[in-house]
Amino acid sequence: MGKRLLIVDDEPLILHGLTRTLQTQFEVVSAQSGPEGLDRFSQEGPFPVVISEMRMPGMSGTDFLGHVRKLAPDTVRILLSGNLDLEAMLSAVNEGTVFRVLVKPAAPELLTSILQDAFDHYRLAMQDRVLLQSKLEEVRNQTYHLERLATMGTLAAGVGHELNNLAQVFQSTLQLIKGDVEADQPPRADHLRRLERVGDHLAHHATALLRLARKPSEGPIEVDLALVVAETLEMLKETGMFKRINLNVCLPQTPVRIRVPRRELEQVLLNLLRNASDAFYGIPDCAAHILVSVEPDWKTRRMRLTVKDSGCGIPPDQLEVIFQPYFTTKPPDRGTGLGLPVVKQIVEENHGCIRVESQAGHGSTFCIEWPLLEA
Repeated sequence: MGKRLLIVDDEPLILHGLTRTLQTQFEVVSAQSGPEGLDRFSQEGPFPVVISEMRMPGMSGTDFLGHVRKLAPDTVRILLSGNLDLEAMLSAVNEGTVFRVLVKPAAPELLTSILQDAFDHYRLAMQDRVLLQSKLEEVRNQTYHLERLATMGTLAAGVGHELNNLAQVFQSTLQLIKGDVEADQPPRADHLRRLERVGDHLAHHATALLRLARKPSEGPIEVDLALVVAETLEMLKETGMFKRINLNVCLPQTPVRIRVPRRELEQVLLNLLRNASDAFYGIPDCAAHILVSVEPDWKTRRMRLTVKDSGCGIPPDQLEVIFQPYFTTKPPDRGTGLGLPVVKQIVEENHGCIRVESQAGHGSTFCIEWPLLEA
């Protein structure tokens, strides 16, 4: 951004003198009132450093710097005053959080030195902000990874059950084929087809788990939401998640294209569906229903993804905190308290919104909206 400086003073001669003095070392932009200064700041800013006269008609320097603080909190603010009014200066420091207060006329050497300190202060503040953002991104990625591992652990338990069943089918079929071979008979075709189906199921489980283990793709990509939902549900069916649940799916026949990374979209679906399936403890199988639907609205260019269950529901006092990290009502071995916060973060980072409606004892409905892309 360079050493760009905005000076605001209602006295033209002083403003001209300051500009001439400082423009040899700084890129100076000037304004003769608070409103004009805000216009210049909005149109040509942000500026690393802003200097303002304290007493100006219409909008005081204190008010002006307060507005600058709201627009760009990192901008370093310096106040000039020709009157040593202690109360006014304290107000400026408290309301405008100024970096320095200078009494006019300020010696050029002193003003230049303070401005150099101000630019150094701004540079260090921006470096700290970049470092903080980097750390926050690192924590966010770690949170995604932890939640993904927890999701994989839950799914792996279901897959392990299915693999045990497949192993029994494989062993029994293998014994039948061995019997045919010992009797000098070729293996029966239906036995071979059974082994082929076992192999297909094993490959499907391996692909699903490997896909979950991969890191999310970089950057947003375009996906067909309806297709991702269908494929994710098929994968979860193979894990046995819906064995005792009546699953209803309503998907459009035409593609529903949105700009969300597939890995993140899958993680949203996995968490919502896992929560829905966990809501049926103590509820008869005949009453366990989950509805998954995708509804595009081509007029508003929005789509709606809904996951609705007939489970235990969420008490009213918990609805406000379900998206807070580590809040969970599940036993320690079934929930981390990170699933719904991660869902909310993914949805909002991809320009969507999520809302939930629930009533204790009558199930929950999670609804997500994202912008639609051209078909």
